[in-house]
Amino acid sequence: MMAQIDLDGVRTAYSTGRTEHEAIQIPWDTVRAILGHDHTGAPDEDRRLVDALLAAGAPEWVRDAEGWVDEHGWGLIGPEFAGAGEDD
Repeated sequence: MMAQIDLDGVRTAYSTGRTEHEAIQIPWDTVRAILGHDHTGAPDEDRRLVDALLAAGAPEWVRDAEGWVDEHGWGLIGPEFAGAGEDD
């Protein structure tokens, strides 16, 4: 059985320093539970993580999103937040 992803727990924001984007970041323990091992960066692993997100009800943008990894987990960068980057 594949590990379950709580979308509310993995939704976050990603900042480029100029714009804020929707984002999803899966903690490393959940990544390991889904893959059965540590993430190595292989494209097949990324596809499995995207499939797990889609199965959990993630938005379609995760299919073609750019990603990042850091000490907290594996993430995908989504669309810019509406109104982000606009001057007040």
